[in-house]
Amino acid sequence: LLNTASVGYQADWAVKNVGAEEPRFFRVVDVGFAAIFLLELLVRLSAQGTYYWSPRNKCFKWNTFDTFLVAVSIADQVTKLVASDSFEVSSMRLLRVLRLMRVLRIVRVLRFFTDLRLLVAGIAASMKSLIWAFLLFFMLAF
Repeated sequence: LLNTASVGYQADWAVKNVGAEEPRFFRVVDVGFAAIFLLELLVRLSAQGTYYWSPRNKCFKWNTFDTFLVAVSIADQVTKLVASDSFEVSSMRLLRVLRLMRVLRIVRVLRFFTDLRLLVAGIAASMKSLIWAFLLFFMLAF
């Protein structure tokens, strides 16, 4: 959850301060989260061994997703470390978009909150009816 809040704050800061140099604190936080995620991945790999990559593992898709996120996070940190002015801007932009995928880790946490998930699913399912109701309201109002 802290990672999601951090990404949101950094994105908000970047929008408000276009062209300004990113504060060093953001870099420290990013490196810290990358290290924590890498450590978590290594602990899970050492605990589960080859079963971690087994399709018989019920968390196989989550494991693949987490490994992808950690790889993108490490690639982002390495790219920031070696980046220079001659580095291609479009690839940096791609890495920033991929970095936003870290927010998707919160989906993994939300699977434990079944009531909240049920509520969100109900709201999402009712959106079509809500849109038609608003359309009918506006047709009658005007």
